[in-house]
Amino acid sequence: MAKLHELLAVKSGISGKITKIFGDLADLFTNKKHHFTREIIVLKPVEDGKPDVTEKNVELQTTVPKELAWGGVEFSKFLDVCHTINLTNCVAVADVKVGDEVVLASVPATTLLELEKHITTFKQLIAQTPTLDPIKGFKLDSAQGEGIYAAQLRVTATTTKEEYPLVLAPATDKHPAQVVLKSRDIVTGHRHANEWSGMLTPAQKSVLLSNAEDLLAAVKMAQARANSQEVIPGSIGKAVVDYILRTK
Repeated sequence: MAKLHELLAVKSGISGKITKIFGDLADLFTNKKHHFTREIIVLKPVEDGKPDVTEKNVELQTTVPKELAWGGVEFSKFLDVCHTINLTNCVAVADVKVGDEVVLASVPATTLLELEKHITTFKQLIAQTPTLDPIKGFKLDSAQGEGIYAAQLRVTATTTKEEYPLVLAPATDKHPAQVVLKSRDIVTGHRHANEWSGMLTPAQKSVLLSNAEDLLAAVKMAQARANSQEVIPGSIGKAVVDYILRTK
């Protein structure tokens, strides 16, 4: 008996086939209506003895019911495949395991498919989170709250400019002293800067991304196990097509 993953592979091919068949039939019904008509035009002379002349003789190629029935057969097969997949999905389950830890038990195959997409989205969000600047020497500060880090105290001096005279040449009995004004920085205080942050450490971010990656891998492996479920055959296509195409 076929496995679910085999039927899933078949479905995409049948879906494409049905799309093409319906497209071709729509073109036939819309643009090639002459295929459903037989027409004979005969010229009958009024003069005795002259033979009839066939001016046009177009054969009927097919009928609308015939084309619908043909399309209906293929459509019926497609519906049966879809129904069989859905029936099997009801019982196709697998555990999501990371190592020996069962993170999720008996998860349906359809949920596993959604999980892969959603966990990937969450992982992408984690990848965008900001992290602490290692240069600032952050340390956990539980006094400020859970997950709060304090940076090393930054002390910088505040200064002001002070002018003072600089004697370039002392005074003599013939010349006055040569003096220029210079300026120098005088420390007036010290600025103490404290900083706290609620960002992740680079190591924490790395762990979260690794967790997401491990779980993604586990979900994919669970999908493979769930999709190994033997299919449960189901048939609804003929009943659907027969009902739609009945005329009485």
